[in-house]
Amino acid sequence: MKYVDITEYNATSFTEANRTINDIDTIVIHHWGNDGQRFEDVCNFFVGGPGTSAHFVVEAGRCAQLVEIKDIAWHAGNWAANQRSIGIECRPEMSNEDFETVAQVIADLETSYNRSFYVHGHKDFFNTACPGRWYDQLDRLIDRVNAIKEGKVERGVENVPAPLDKAEVSALRASWEKLQNAVDELGKEIDNNA
Repeated sequence: MKYVDITEYNATSFTEANRTINDIDTIVIHHWGNDGQRFEDVCNFFVGGPGTSAHFVVEAGRCAQLVEIKDIAWHAGNWAANQRSIGIECRPEMSNEDFETVAQVIADLETSYNRSFYVHGHKDFFNTACPGRWYDQLDRLIDRVNAIKEGKVERGVENVPAPLDKAEVSALRASWEKLQNAVDELGKEIDNNA
């Protein structure tokens, strides 16, 4: 998905470094907190110097770089992980368009640096619920990144189904069970009338 590259925000909580791409092997996926928070507010939060940062803040069609790749963002809650990673803050609602934009940003990073990165969730390095919904979709995200890089999909949003949450899965199961019961009852009725 094409996205606007936003450069007007600069985080203040990071460690200056001269990392080369050989020093970086991981992308850490985060969600920026609660549903409904605005992209601009999240970017401004990091600019305000709260003692945390990320290299990128991403939502559907927009990507703000707050920390240079060569520098160490304070995002993983784990110094060793911070030193070797790129932190990406993602919109917690994880719409199809959010997902596509994050996949495109990662594909662009991998293409620019001519390498693949490990992709992990924040909770792989620190005791947290972050990255929320994104965590169960990391394998799907990696698959999408690879498909974009291999040219198997257009660099744009296509009809990618949104992941189902637990309530949706429960509702589908209940509907399926009702349908199965109705078919069973119909079968019994047919057998009785035969």
